[in-house]
Amino acid sequence: MTVTPAIVGAIATASGDTPGTLPTNGGALSWLRVTDSRGVRLTDYELVIDHGGILNPGDTALAVVIDLEFIGYIVMVSFAIWLIGYIFSFQWLAYFSDPLHDLGDALAEHVGTPLLLAVAVTIGGLIVAMFVVTGHYAKAVTQTATMLVVAVFPIFMINPIADILAPDGLLSQGRDVGMAVAADISGDRSPDSASLVASVQQRLADGFGRYPAQVWNFGHIVDDSPACGSAWSQGMSSNDSNRLRDGLRACGDLSAYAATTDPSLEQVGAGVLLLIAAAVILFFALYLSTLVVRAVLDSIYHAVMVFLGFAAGGFIYGPPQAMLVRNLLDGVITALRMAAYSILLGVYVLFLGEILSQAREQVMPVLILTAIAMAVGVLQLRRMSAGIDKGNQWIANWVASALQNGTPAGGGHSSSGMGAVRAGSSLSSWGPLPLLAAATVVNSSPITEQLLRRRGALSPNSRVKNLGELNNWSTWAALGPDWANTYYDRRQVIRAADRAVQTRQHFSVPGAQLAGRLDLPTAAGLGGANTVRGGAAAIHGMLYDGGGDIGKAWAALIGAQFTDEAIMQDAVAARAYVQQHHEDEPRVHKQLAYAVAAMRGYQEFGTPARLAEMEMSILRYRDSFDDIVPTTTHQQRVIDDYFAGPSTTKLEAIGAISRGTAGDINGLNYTPRDAQTIMAAIGTEHANRVVNALDDMLSLTPDQLSTGIGERQFAELREELVMSMESDLWSSGIRRSTVNSAPPSLDELNR
Repeated sequence: MTVTPAIVGAIATASGDTPGTLPTNGGALSWLRVTDSRGVRLTDYELVIDHGGILNPGDTALAVVIDLEFIGYIVMVSFAIWLIGYIFSFQWLAYFSDPLHDLGDALAEHVGTPLLLAVAVTIGGLIVAMFVVTGHYAKAVTQTATMLVVAVFPIFMINPIADILAPDGLLSQGRDVGMAVAADISGDRSPDSASLVASVQQRLADGFGRYPAQVWNFGHIVDDSPACGSAWSQGMSSNDSNRLRDGLRACGDLSAYAATTDPSLEQVGAGVLLLIAAAVILFFALYLSTLVVRAVLDSIYHAVMVFLGFAAGGFIYGPPQAMLVRNLLDGVITALRMAAYSILLGVYVLFLGEILSQAREQVMPVLILTAIAMAVGVLQLRRMSAGIDKGNQWIANWVASALQNGTPAGGGHSSSGMGAVRAGSSLSSWGPLPLLAAATVVNSSPITEQLLRRRGALSPNSRVKNLGELNNWSTWAALGPDWANTYYDRRQVIRAADRAVQTRQHFSVPGAQLAGRLDLPTAAGLGGANTVRGGAAAIHGMLYDGGGDIGKAWAALIGAQFTDEAIMQDAVAARAYVQQHHEDEPRVHKQLAYAVAAMRGYQEFGTPARLAEMEMSILRYRDSFDDIVPTTTHQQRVIDDYFAGPSTTKLEAIGAISRGTAGDINGLNYTPRDAQTIMAAIGTEHANRVVNALDDMLSLTPDQLSTGIGERQFAELREELVMSMESDLWSSGIRRSTVNSAPPSLDELNR
């Protein structure tokens, strides 16, 4: 809604002299001579704001957007108001006047000839004689009277088109009557239609141009003060923003003066609302203008048809006479239609103008309500036009029936002049729609299926479609009642994956604020569909919550609304690496093995998908421990001593007590229960330290993550994982070998 007006504004700006100002003399829009009640042209309006500069690019950007919005708004409103005035002034008829006058003269010269008149009268006389012979005397009298009326009504034989286009023709008279009624309602006693049209334009220009422009610029209407209103008008007319600022300061409106120094985002938002309102106003003007132009062109058509009717058709009983009556009535109704449009326009201008003039500081919301009212006005115009058409049809049928039958028929019946005979009705049943309906019935008939041995035989590719359906039915029929069970496992893993993508706790653990820190181009925030982080979460949800395997990962991602195949493939590959390499780590603790394998995958490939998989695997490792292991001061001493200098001797001593009887550690006696608590706390502390190192790594920016800072943080994370591995090995009695040793990285060697 805002792009097109902005383009319009850019084009209009290109034709002006200064930014934010429409051209005033000889510009591309100089022909839109729409002025407000103070005589200021709408195309001279501008918003007086600070356009910034090199040292203030923010204000410059805001000013450019506001200027484009304003110019687009003014162009749309000016064109809408000009169009309404131009159409109702009938000045545009001058372009058609000369060609149509020539057409009317040609019709009068070549069609209205005595020979054609004699032929038509002869045919009409024969019809009268036929009525007399057959005993239809009333019809004979009616036909004779009709022929006499047509014969003695020569005014339409001169130039009917000229009568329509004349300044005092039916259209102009209808327009003048409507404008006079609207002017009387609004209190304007001017008898001149041109001045009435100008008054309508000025009311619209004030309501949709002057007041909104002032509120948009200053936040209120400066016309409340005569001096400030005069200063604004002079500034707009001269296109001198400095003169306007000086005038506002001189008249004492300091708030308006302050508003000219700094553009705001609020003005951008107001511009969007005004552009929507302007679009509705323009649509109202276009729709109303279309109805008026259509009425004028219809009246010209009916004038030509009336001329032909009085030249010949009116003498002939039946459809020719009915056509003459219908076109006569259509010409009169067109004038009434023009009056109705004028009255509706006047009432709307009065109603909306009064609302906008009284709105004052609330002109913006009132303008939106006005746009809604105009949208309703379009519907009312449409309904009124349909009602006039229906009334015209009723009257025409009534009069035509009276001429043909001697008595008027109900207005809802169509009179063709030849009675109620409908010779073509039997053929209408074989139109396109009935044929399509018949083909549809044949195509879906079970008899057709039995004869051709397939469903929808007339449909394209019906043979291939039926073969596929038969094969599918055969497969499911072989499964029997258990066929539905084949879908449950898919639904199970898909729902688990989708739930994992939408659940926040998959991205944070107690004590570590991980949410939102994976700030990579495709793995930001809490993840979601088509993000790297969301892909890792979906696969883990499918594996751990849905009980699936890696072979169902692709289906789970699709079920979780993933569509980016590159992200999906990377997520599957990252987890597949972990699944394949976790057994390389002979651990007692399985989740630690997964975390170590994921760490090795990130160290080898370094992609966002490997980082997200490492995060999820480490969090799974941490979740396998209790959140908090309560310890006594007596127990905490042993834990602190172990982490101050981890060694296999210390851990084997604690393990020996946990499996046997009470013993001494560092001179203090501990029970097996104490040792077991200490072992559990050491495992939990290792997991917490790994997660804290992960948290520090994920807190880096993308640039830091790819530099030496990121390498050092990853080395610390790897060191914590190695210590967890060592403690796991020592506590389970497994020794390091040439196979299960984890050599340090090059960065660790260089530190």
